[in-house]
Amino acid sequence: MDITETFVYGFSSVGFLNGLLFLYVSLKSKRKSPLFFGLAWFFSIAAVTSSIFFTLHWANVFAGLSQGFLILGILGVLKEEHGNISILRLRTLYLIPLTVMVFGIAESIIETEPEDGFVIGGIFGLFATFVFVESLKRTHGRNIVIMGLLFAFGSLMTSLYPIFRGEIAELSPYAALGVLSFSFLAFFSYYKIIFSERFFKTIPNATIETPELRGVHLESPEEFENLKESLKDYPVLAFMRGLNSPEGWTTYKFSTIEGENVIYPTDLYKITDLVFRYLTEAKNKGVKGVVVLEGLEFLRVYNDFKAVAKMIASVRDYVLSYEGALIVVLDEKAWDEKELNTLKRMLL
Repeated sequence: MDITETFVYGFSSVGFLNGLLFLYVSLKSKRKSPLFFGLAWFFSIAAVTSSIFFTLHWANVFAGLSQGFLILGILGVLKEEHGNISILRLRTLYLIPLTVMVFGIAESIIETEPEDGFVIGGIFGLFATFVFVESLKRTHGRNIVIMGLLFAFGSLMTSLYPIFRGEIAELSPYAALGVLSFSFLAFFSYYKIIFSERFFKTIPNATIETPELRGVHLESPEEFENLKESLKDYPVLAFMRGLNSPEGWTTYKFSTIEGENVIYPTDLYKITDLVFRYLTEAKNKGVKGVVVLEGLEFLRVYNDFKAVAKMIASVRDYVLSYEGALIVVLDEKAWDEKELNTLKRMLL
């Protein structure tokens, strides 16, 4: 078996693992975006294999499909993470991956030497990965940047394929080893990112009876302690500052010191983004979403009242639209009377 065959079999094997990883996540989380990423990897295997052993026509088709599904996956993640942004609700956005796919197929039918499917697909895929990173890096940090760079590298290599096509069949051991190393790096990076706390996290089905809570509840810190005990085994999403939360909850702490699951007090947008993602996941799992907000007094110190009120109103609207429950823990003594009355009118 020569170096070319070794490369194809090696790349196909690792690519197949990458595809299976995303399919597994899709089944576990019931989200579409990892399914699209998995299909992108499977079609990339087909593109590489066809370009070496079969015809350029088939390779061009599979390259377009691969990049199209990559873009679909990126759009899917953005909608899952930031579906409250109006532009992500536009169906016309999905014309982009559709155009990439159709172009590759059409060119392969019309042209005798089709290769622009690689170029167009790679360029659009590269652009989509930049949007992917810029949109998610603030909430997901370094992990999402690494994932975006891996996507970008693959799209760049796809767009440059026509330039190096003549040398593909005569791969040097170093080039083959480099591509295979990249594929292995992609697999381990995807694995780390996907099963991290912040990405593609699934909400387990509730192991206790669904609570009767519904709508908005204002609780004092003392009253909340009793309510907290009844929800200790439920998959609650909580934002806390001074109180402790049960181990089974997904909890984010308000703090000025960076750390895991920490939200800086001025990053109010993260709260609404996380609530939207949690409620969407809860609905997919058939679980009632329960959100706890505590530490609003701390947020008020670092933000003007209007910004805090706007965030609370958005969270309330999301929770009510998903028929969930919102528990707001307020120390009324810490609030100005006018602001406190405004909050009560807004929530109740």
